[in-house]
Amino acid sequence: MKKILYFLLLVQFGLITAQNKTVVTMYGEKISVNINPLVKGDNGVTANGTIQLGGALIKPTTITTAPASLLEINSATVGAIKITDGNEAKGKILVSNASGTATWQVNNGTQNSLYQHFIVNSQYAIVPNTLNALPGVGPYTAAIDGKYQIIFHSFFYNNCGAGCYGFQAFDFKIFKAGVVIGEERKYGYTEDYFNTHLSRIIDLKAGDVIDFRILTSFPFWELRAYESLFARNSVEVIFLGA
Repeated sequence: MKKILYFLLLVQFGLITAQNKTVVTMYGEKISVNINPLVKGDNGVTANGTIQLGGALIKPTTITTAPASLLEINSATVGAIKITDGNEAKGKILVSNASGTATWQVNNGTQNSLYQHFIVNSQYAIVPNTLNALPGVGPYTAAIDGKYQIIFHSFFYNNCGAGCYGFQAFDFKIFKAGVVIGEERKYGYTEDYFNTHLSRIIDLKAGDVIDFRILTSFPFWELRAYESLFARNSVEVIFLGA
């Protein structure tokens, strides 16, 4: 037993390097010892001053730094850090919550990724006193919680013709799950064309789907998105912030 302890002490202080050594005890028992502090241990840790982070962590791991010893990653190529959790996608950014946990989120810094401009894609006539859909416009699905500005641009032709004036009540309605969550109304007299811009700000949750309808009443003429004018009728959805 003393020989074993002596041998282990020699290994501990680095006086010898042990690999698959066999020791005979005082009772004649043969014991195989495989101890080498220079061989890397589990989870990539080595005894020669280097640490390799690899494999699955078996418990929460914290790396503590100080101003004089910051964690720094130097790379000769672009893309030195990669985080995959199943939610990654092109254009997303890492966003922290209150506790510092980061997740991949839609980039709302420039609002570009959430902006959408729907343009009417065919000419059509507005049926009075009926909710009219806009061809090619909607639906829109909110990617994240926040405030959204909805702007409707119209440029309708008065099918009554030049010199035919009339009073019009014009409603732009925003629907979510079949319920109106925002609307704006325009009153006016006009002759050849009915041109207006209506805007509304609404609150949406991630996953909310909205759609758009227009309604006219008191019609003295038929409004049309006529011929080449239909593309001048559109709806903009602008993300304002979370």
